[in-house]
Amino acid sequence: MTLHFSVAGGSPTWRRGIKATLEDFGYRVEAFESLGEWSPGIGGRAVVVSGGAEDAADSLSVHAREYPHIPAIAVVEGPSLTTFARLVRAGASTVVDELRDIESLSTVVEAAVEGKAVVPLAVLRSMALTVPSEEELADRLSDQELSWLRAMAEGRTVVELAETSGYSERAMFRMLRKLYIRLGVPNRTGALMWASRLGLVADSSQDAPDSVDG
Repeated sequence: MTLHFSVAGGSPTWRRGIKATLEDFGYRVEAFESLGEWSPGIGGRAVVVSGGAEDAADSLSVHAREYPHIPAIAVVEGPSLTTFARLVRAGASTVVDELRDIESLSTVVEAAVEGKAVVPLAVLRSMALTVPSEEELADRLSDQELSWLRAMAEGRTVVELAETSGYSERAMFRMLRKLYIRLGVPNRTGALMWASRLGLVADSSQDAPDSVDG
């Protein structure tokens, strides 16, 4: 089955060039004057966007909000680390250097469709320098957050945590979600495994029951 993608934004010449590049890889490609013209059913499984325009970040933000399942790959001429970060924060799945990486566009687009990202090594190294270590994350836990982890390791439910902490059940779920995101784990089980690995809770926490919402 031929993969179906789109190209949006930039000048007509830019769109023709990117469209031709993708078609050379055997893809079916549509072209849109702007990302806002993209629509389900005719736009395919991903869209390659010109990231050089001043309003590119705004367009990506709207697209990511309305179509979170459709990756948008921003193409920029010689993007800096700051530009890369700005466009990804806005909603781009990744950023491609138009001057150096355009020949790898097929790999980038297909990875994006699978929920992955092809990222330059310099960007990964920069990210690694800004991400705190597990020990630093542990040091930043509040006494209350640490008590939540220990209570869950003992088998307490989120409802029980809410009651003892003085929060509503909904607020408790929300705060735990934020904690999980900060720790880089998907759920309660991941948080307890993380805490156990650092010696913050007993080893038995790895076998604690998981919760759909917490």
